[in-house]
Amino acid sequence: MEKETLGFYITSHPLSRYHKIIKEFTNADAISLKEKDEGEIVRTGGLITNIKTIVTKKGDNMAFLTIEDLMGSVEIT
Repeated sequence: MEKETLGFYITSHPLSRYHKIIKEFTNADAISLKEKDEGEIVRTGGLITNIKTIVTKKGDNMAFLTIEDLMGSVEIT
């Protein structure tokens, strides 16, 4: 509850111990996503900090996730 209370982590980021594994299986982080081309397939990992689900006009389910990694956070559709 450090981040929820203070807005940052005092001890360490919960993903710090998984840094090597995340780096091995992903090709993008919150910062490098900006450099990727539109439509390019990316693999990223992190903590889901927020979920918003909607139903589209066609009746399909859609979700907007906020994912936080060691570099920052990003919204993913």
